[in-house]
Amino acid sequence: MAGSPKHIFFVIPAYNVDYRHKFVPLTSHEKFLEFAEGAYDPIGLAAGATEAALEHSKTDGFCGYGSGLDSYSKCYGSALADSTISSYFGDYLFVSWLHQDPRYFRLGRQASVPARIWYALSRVFIARTDNGSWTFASGATAGTILAAFTSNLYYPSNERNMGHTMSRIYWDLGGTAIFNVEAEFWPDIKNKLGKIF
Repeated sequence: MAGSPKHIFFVIPAYNVDYRHKFVPLTSHEKFLEFAEGAYDPIGLAAGATEAALEHSKTDGFCGYGSGLDSYSKCYGSALADSTISSYFGDYLFVSWLHQDPRYFRLGRQASVPARIWYALSRVFIARTDNGSWTFASGATAGTILAAFTSNLYYPSNERNMGHTMSRIYWDLGGTAIFNVEAEFWPDIKNKLGKIF
């Protein structure tokens, strides 16, 4: 999408980031395209495959599925399903129905570093509406909750309980908070890297 850096740290898909300071609403079709670009980004998919490989533990194997290539495939598939479901509903369908905007809008260097960090963290629960005002991010939050409960359909039986479901909600929201901070400061970091290299 216009105004997006495409990737943060060269590997994290960032199609839902807008660095312009003039709000331009998205159509429902544009929200879908933004979801699809992020969900099926080749670099992001490769990073997810690497992350799934790092999920292996001596006791549970890959994501509780056990050891071996088959278990790794299930772990990667589950993680991919989690993110796709959360993103489809939270970044496209629910936000389209509720007339909310799924993008992170960068505050920029006109604010202090602490103010920018607070702004980035708060955008986990605050979203723009299609008319440019701010509201509770009910669409994105509902997508996160739906994905966490849906995952109980395909995770191993020992991972299907309320504790694990709440943990998945926590990690999804936490991941969004980290992503927002990265999106906020990535242009500054990239600029400094450009001066070094």
